[in-house]
Amino acid sequence: MVRALSVMALWLGIVRLYAALGQTTERQPTYMAEVLTVPVPDYKGRTLAQVQAANVVPGTKGKLFADISSQGPADGVVVQQTPAAGTTVVPGEFRLALTLGPIPQSTLSKVWQQVVAPPLQRTVVPDLTAKTRSEASGALDRAHRKASFSGDATGVVAQQSPAAGTSVMPGSAVSVTLAVPPSWCRRCSARRDRKLRAF
Repeated sequence: MVRALSVMALWLGIVRLYAALGQTTERQPTYMAEVLTVPVPDYKGRTLAQVQAANVVPGTKGKLFADISSQGPADGVVVQQTPAAGTTVVPGEFRLALTLGPIPQSTLSKVWQQVVAPPLQRTVVPDLTAKTRSEASGALDRAHRKASFSGDATGVVAQQSPAAGTSVMPGSAVSVTLAVPPSWCRRCSARRDRKLRAF
């Protein structure tokens, strides 16, 4: 009887030992810290200053990129970027490389140049030779030029500056010198001589 009890106690000790070993060897759950990744924004069309100002992780004050480098004109806009837009990165562990290019012409700007700007483009100075003051003034108005007249207002254009055919900007002044042609003077002299003989 004592022997049977000893055997049972031995078996119970073995069972408890296995149970204890099972508890100590049971796999414990592991917890991994979740790594934050953020998609890279599309910076195309932005200036370097705008990209630098936007270099923050959304909702935080932390930097999205550890460093930003650029090549191209300083007053240009982003035409290419690495990493590309939409790529997921770990904040603060990547470098952003930008290629800057000239600011693209907007559709409104193109329309302005095609429809509104042509009258403002350089045009040719008209030939005012032998025109009266009113005729010369009208020709210059049509060419979007300002006139600066000098000389005999009853005469015709004897000289102009810039010369006819010169390409100048709109609104620029054209100096016009008026003079009475010699043939007019001869007719005036003959008329005066006839009047003197009549006395």
